[in-house]
Amino acid sequence: MTHLFPIIILCGGLGTRVQSHGAPKSLIRFNQKPFISHQMKLLDKKGFDDLILCTGYQSDEIMKHSVSAWINSNIDEIKFSNEETPLGTGGAIKNIAYLPENFFVIYGDTYANINYRQMQRKFLKSNKMCMMGVYKNNNQLDKSNVKIIDKDTLLYKKNNAPDDYIFIDYGVSIFSEKAFDGFDNIFSLSEVQEKLSKNKEISPYTIKDRFYEIGSLQGIKDFKEFIKKENL
Repeated sequence: MTHLFPIIILCGGLGTRVQSHGAPKSLIRFNQKPFISHQMKLLDKKGFDDLILCTGYQSDEIMKHSVSAWINSNIDEIKFSNEETPLGTGGAIKNIAYLPENFFVIYGDTYANINYRQMQRKFLKSNKMCMMGVYKNNNQLDKSNVKIIDKDTLLYKKNNAPDDYIFIDYGVSIFSEKAFDGFDNIFSLSEVQEKLSKNKEISPYTIKDRFYEIGSLQGIKDFKEFIKKENL
């Protein structure tokens, strides 16, 4: 069985866009449990045994709930990388003391029930610095921002993407540590991905089922309905 790369969870945001009453999105409760607990349970089920959480705001609370979820899981190791001042989603990754050679990245507000092992196998065959999970969105869940050129190449624009960009970033990617060469201090993950896109260093991993995110009020509503239906 394929041993999965470590997975980095970006949970350093403030949650201001969703009016989370002073709590980071990772701590928003669904069925009496914070979102990070639901997320970790899924990643445990998928076979991850090495998690790295990038934290910032209310890091102590996130650590407390994460360790509680970890104790009741099969995950071997959980590590934390805290930023004293906001570094951006890319800077938070670069801030990790020992960045793995290859690693998954998932946002702290994303619930992605996908085949991670298959995605990793395709990444290793691609010989690219990044593989981005993408979903054929047609501007339905949010503004589409990805155009697939062929099975090995995509174009990505975080904002103001042309109309023929009909896919959307799924919120799960795999990176080589080399993808972050040349970036320092404060920067976003999308800056890294846009640079890689220009250099044809991102390949797509197309996912047919929709993702769930709690980065918007509609997303929170959809996820509440989903966990009620799935009895999570």
